[in-house]
Amino acid sequence: MNDNIVFWIDGNFLPFVVGHFLQKKHTGDFFAIIDSTEKTKNFFKEQKLVNFKKVWDYNHNILPKSEYDVDYLLSFEKKYDINLWLLAINERIFSDLNLFYSFSRDEILSILEQECKLFEKVLEESNPDFLIIKSIDLHQNFLFSEICRSKNIKILMLEISRFTGCILTEKLDTIDYIKPLDEYNSIQNQKNLKDFLKNKNRSVGLEELRKSFAPQKLNFQRAKAFFNFFFSFSKHDKTHFAYFGRSKLKVIFKYVQFPIREKFRKNFIDNNLLKQLNFKEPFLFYPLHEEPERTLLIGSPFYTNQIEIIRHIAKSLPITHILLVKEHPSQEVRGWRINSFYKELMKIPNVVLIHPDMSFHELIKKSSLVISISGTAALESAFYEKPSIIFADTIFSSLSFVEKVNSIPELPKIIRTSLEKKVDLSELNNFVSMYEDNSINFNHHWFETVFNEKLFYDGHLANVDISEEIVQSLLDEHYIIFEKLTSEYIKKIDQHKKMNMNSSK
Repeated sequence: MNDNIVFWIDGNFLPFVVGHFLQKKHTGDFFAIIDSTEKTKNFFKEQKLVNFKKVWDYNHNILPKSEYDVDYLLSFEKKYDINLWLLAINERIFSDLNLFYSFSRDEILSILEQECKLFEKVLEESNPDFLIIKSIDLHQNFLFSEICRSKNIKILMLEISRFTGCILTEKLDTIDYIKPLDEYNSIQNQKNLKDFLKNKNRSVGLEELRKSFAPQKLNFQRAKAFFNFFFSFSKHDKTHFAYFGRSKLKVIFKYVQFPIREKFRKNFIDNNLLKQLNFKEPFLFYPLHEEPERTLLIGSPFYTNQIEIIRHIAKSLPITHILLVKEHPSQEVRGWRINSFYKELMKIPNVVLIHPDMSFHELIKKSSLVISISGTAALESAFYEKPSIIFADTIFSSLSFVEKVNSIPELPKIIRTSLEKKVDLSELNNFVSMYEDNSINFNHHWFETVFNEKLFYDGHLANVDISEEIVQSLLDEHYIIFEKLTSEYIKKIDQHKKMNMNSSK
């Protein structure tokens, strides 16, 4: 049977790579939505490595206007059961996270209208059976995937695992077609669990990735990217709404300002955040999420204000406990947070701010309870027999020793109940086995590093001319890895077809 497959392709080359290898083994028509900068888009439209029957240029079809059809938007929300403002307000381009341009309400609604009409047109013309997309991170690819979901178009999204590797899934932080946990073979004992976490915990992998940005390499690649940007001609600040306001002078100013701002903020962190535990009170542990982050903006859309979440937790603590809040080490890549953020937290009497260099796992070991909006820390805590509390649905939120907050006023009671909970290691064993059975041995961080280095100046410049020869050399050099990855996509396609046949009987 032939399958129509639509690919969402942006600056992340993964769906394109999968398309290249998939077309050799799978029959059907391929289509693509290209959401990228102008020069990169030209590569995707002119290349001969993947045979797309039709390609749509996302940015060519979307330009803010002062008018919009509210009746169409209302009917769209009802038709697909999608809350458009929930997507728009949490979109970093439309929020105060955008340092270059402030979109008006009319502009945002006109963008949404154009997107909805474009996506309906794409699906009408391509009639896809499957969507292949990277892990969603912006409102537009989330919107498109949700429309596909409502039409029962199966989504193949490569999601970075809670441990190492990846999960190929239909929805963020879920696993398709899982069996009951007790049907999975467990790792058996606590020592094996500890060894598993040591070898496969995501925190260590992220820390290694952060350290891989050596200062001298970073500066060299930044210099080349800066030279290319300064001496090249671009109309992005007029044609791509995500680039509105990004004149060369403004970008250069931000570029020069960044290391100064980063050093100033790091000095505040070094001088004010605790570097070692020097108190005896029992504590709960809250590790800050990196921001901006799609885990909050898309995965936990009603819990994006971490200061308020921490304040609610602090209000809910037993009188015997304090709350330790640790800065995320990867926030360094964002230039750290503004000092007023830390000062606001320091005003809360029973909150102690912890330096980002302090051992994450040591804090978990010594804590009474771990609280996170939806972070992996709330799962890793179980390996140290510490229960946890979360605020959003996750792949592990159904575990008996993980409590989900559905209402803020319930938080004091939930904390006291959770402090009495014990971690069921047998249940954790089965969960780990289930997760491993559904994981793919693919290092997405490695993939991004390789392609960014060869094509995008280590990720410091997005609008670049891309050589088909260089892309072909990357495909050839890592042929075995990409072949194995593509075989997982084929397995997933077959799984969806099999389950669809079974449900229709």
